[in-house]
Formats: sequence, structure tokens, C-alpha cells
Amino acid sequence: MLDTQDPIFQKLHGAVYTNPEVVNLILDLVGYTVDKPLFTQRLLDPSAGDGAFLIQAVSRLLSSYKKRNGSIRDTVEALSSCIRGIEINPQAQGLCKQNLKTVMSSHGLTNIEITQLLDKWLVCEDFLLWNRDLLSSDEYGNSRFDYVVGNPPYVRQELIPDAKMSLYRSLYSTIYDRADLYVPFIQHSLELLTTNGSLSFICADRFMRNRYGKRLRDFIVSNYQLKYIIDMHKTSPFADDVSAYPAIFVIFDSSDDESVHVLSMETVDEDSCDKARRVLLNEEQASSNDGIVSHRFDYWVTGDAPWILESADHHAVLRKLEAEHPLIEDETHGIKVGIGVATGADRVYIVNPTKQDIDIEAEALLPIVTTRDIASGEIRWSGKYVINPFMSDGSLIDLDEYPKLKRYFDIHGEVVKNRNVAKKSGAKWYRTIDRIYPELVGTPKLLIPDVKADNHIVKDEGRYYPHHNLYYVLPGKWDIDALRAILLSSVVRFFIWSYAVKMRGDFLRYQAQYLRRIHLPMLDSITDEQLVALKNPALMADKETLDRLVAEIYGLTDSDLEVIRKTVV
Repeated sequence: MLDTQDPIFQKLHGAVYTNPEVVNLILDLVGYTVDKPLFTQRLLDPSAGDGAFLIQAVSRLLSSYKKRNGSIRDTVEALSSCIRGIEINPQAQGLCKQNLKTVMSSHGLTNIEITQLLDKWLVCEDFLLWNRDLLSSDEYGNSRFDYVVGNPPYVRQELIPDAKMSLYRSLYSTIYDRADLYVPFIQHSLELLTTNGSLSFICADRFMRNRYGKRLRDFIVSNYQLKYIIDMHKTSPFADDVSAYPAIFVIFDSSDDESVHVLSMETVDEDSCDKARRVLLNEEQASSNDGIVSHRFDYWVTGDAPWILESADHHAVLRKLEAEHPLIEDETHGIKVGIGVATGADRVYIVNPTKQDIDIEAEALLPIVTTRDIASGEIRWSGKYVINPFMSDGSLIDLDEYPKLKRYFDIHGEVVKNRNVAKKSGAKWYRTIDRIYPELVGTPKLLIPDVKADNHIVKDEGRYYPHHNLYYVLPGKWDIDALRAILLSSVVRFFIWSYAVKMRGDFLRYQAQYLRRIHLPMLDSITDEQLVALKNPALMADKETLDRLVAEIYGLTDSDLEVIRKTVV
């Protein structure tokens, strides 16, 4: 039998298993508790895996049944419709069955009863195709669920066959851009809720803020009532140490209370989960001493706006900045944000002629700068070049006119032609994933690495082409040094902190989609004295003075700046 804990299995099937204390917290938040007649209600786990959620849910169901009926007899007829666990992988489902047998046996069920119930409860199918035909039929009402809980799979689109992905896209309106598989899982699960039903998942928090989650955000806030969000990006709530940045969210089909309660946790154990439970359900006061911070919002965002989980004060300062200053790429600034080149095979396309025995036409090479080259805060070029297969008009070069490059590509033909972009490009197989614009080399720009714990802005006078792990900012109408100073400030980090996906250690993703959320003051609102101060190199070493100057330029009060610095420092 395949080991479901094997990393390869987990990567292919999105299998990440959840700790019992987190499972119990989720069941409590949706209201699946023993004091209720659970035997009259239905619960769904759309990605059952090894049964982490079902183990606890079945135990609660059997306890509720015994509490109300005084015995555990006649369970098959009474409970056969109460649970559904969907799992696409038969090996994982086999493990789930074994785990549930142990639980059910401990409650006094016979082997025959266990077998009959599990045959009803567990379904080995693709959840995204399961029950789709009932959504518009008369039988749909009998196929809804009062509770949906679980940990949906983490699967990137490139791991899914194209035909299957096309089918998913035709069925689920929330799939947008490069959305992971958990996005349509959430949509289909919500579609299966009963009136007044509730759903809670623990999954990656990326959809709450980034581009690919915009349709799902709109789907949720337009049709349902978001109730609780627990930010857990500083914790590890899974049974294995995985690179996931999770949150728990609870959604009701409907609710008289429109408020949203947001809570952040620094640790996940029985005590902290119990404290979180009491804060959310019993309205106890949260305490930072317990590693818990809590905020309540009377109204939530509308449409596809990102979900910002920080305090009301944070929201107020952010809205003030956004209302009073134009976006960074507004035409009044003339600024452009972009990303460096992705080649699809860096070991072929990025070369160092001084260290490698390589003979390629010089006009096909552009000096390239990488994240490692700017780690010190200034460019220390490693001597690498990127092969540029493009003409200035965007067409590809004729390899017959570049015999040395053609010979080089022949040597590395297997690697180059096996790239996805090559397979889709036919005779243009030697193109890079991204088009290269040679004029960018000679253009002064600011370089920003993708992942950083703080603003890291490095000036390129106009000598290099950026690698794909670097984003760049062309200064437009701005003096490049003045712009760099503002981008290094806590005020600008506040924008990134508000919108970017957070990683453990409070590292942020400085991606173009988040950089474009920055608002900048109008140039004509900056005095000559302020401009001179921004361009002073000594200012970069004095963060306190820099922040106060930039806050003054933005028109922020001392209390506004205090909110910002408490958030980002």
C-alpha cells in the first residue's frame, strides 16, 4: 500500500493532514457539537484523506446519538445519511476506513454495522465532479449538508492534466488565473450547504489577498456570511512540517449578524485552541500574553477586494492613504512596475562566459542581475548573462544568422525543447517564457527581490536585465533616489504588509500585484526641501528620520505613523 505520509504522495494529491486540536476547534466553530441532535443532520468532508476530520466528527455523532437514545443500537438506519467523506485516492481512503473502524468499535458498534455505515459514508470520487448533476435537480435538497469541514487539497494547476483542468474551469466560475485546486473545492462545498448551514476549512490564506483569489472572494461575500477568520501563518497546525501558510475561516449560509471576527494565533496546541474557542464563541477578551490578537469588524469588504485581517485602526490609516494619494502606476507618476525574465531553463539560458567554455555571439547576450547580486543592498554583479532570442520589435532572431548560438542550442536541445513554452511554440521553440526587452538594460530602475523580511530596494543605474525573481520599478517622472527613499519607508511597507501574502518569520512577497497597490504622493505636493532630504544618502541609514519625513509628505499624523510602525516593525 502507498504510504500517504510520503512527500511525493502529498505533493501529487495535495495531502496535508491536520492536528486533532485544530480539527476540534473547527468542529466547535461550525457548531457540530455533542449537545445537538447530530443524527438528524448531515456533515461533509470533501477531501477526507486519512480521516483527520471524520475521526472527530464520527465520535461526536455517535456520542450525540447515544446521549439522545440511551444506547447505540439501530445505528445503520439512523445514521447512514449523516456523514459523507469524499476522497479521490483509494489508498488514502483505505487508511481513513481503518481509522474510523477503530473509533466506531470503541463506541460499541459491531463489525457488520461498521462495514455498512462506512460503505454509505465514504465515497471514492473526484469531489469537483461529485454531485454536480444534482445542483439544479429536484434531488438537490436531499444532497445538501448542514456542515462542511475539512482541509482541501493543495494542488497547483500544472500538476493537473490540461483536459481535466479545462473541465474544472467550465464548471467553476471561481477558477481564475493560476488558482490552486482548493479554490473550486471551496466553491463546490459552499454550493452544497443547506440554508443556515456552516462551513469551515483550514487552507492556504493566499486566496484572501492575491490575484487568483479575486473571484472566490467575490463569490463568498456576495452569497454568504463570513463569520470567523483565524490567521495561523506564524504557526504549524498540520501533522507534518509543510511549507503552507494557513488560515481557518468559517462561513455561514446566512446570518443575522453581519460582523466578522478576526483572530491571529502564534501557537497551535490544546491550550491556545481552547483560548481561541472561548474568544470567538464566548466573547472572552483576547490577550497577547496568550499569543492571541482579536479584532471584530461590523462590516466586511465587498466584491473582490482583498481581505485585510489587521485592526480597525490599521484599516482607517490604509483607507486614508488610498483616498488621498494616487496609485504608483497612475499616469500622474509615469511609473511602471514589472518583473524580470523567466526562461524556463536557467541553466541553459543564463551563462557566465568567464567561468564557462561558451562561445555565443555577444549581441545575443545581455548582462543579468539576480537576487544574490543585490543581497548586500547594492549591485555586485556576478558576471552572468541571459541569452536573448528576441529582436527589438519582439520577433525572434533567425538562428541561421547566429551560428554559434544555434550550435549551443543544438548541444542543449533536449532541455530547451522539453520546456512547456517550447512545446507550445512550435518553430519558436527557442524563445524564453517571457519576452525580453533589450532596452530595459540601459534604463535606470529600482530592483526588488520577491521574498524579503523588509523593504529591499536597490538602484540599477541602467546596466542590467533583471532575473525573474526580481521585480523592477521604472521611476517615470520621479527622481529615482527620491523614489527609492519613499519605497524604503515603513509607510510603503505598510501597503505591502496590508496586501501581500505573509510567510513565516513575517517575510512578505514583494510581487508586482502587491507593489501596484502602493499609493504615492503627488510630486507637486513635495517641497524642494523635502525632495533634497529624500535624496540625501545618509537618510537611508536613519530609519526613524526617514519614516517621519515620508509620513509628513503623505500628510500622516503622529498617531497614524504609530499605527503603521506597530504593524510593520
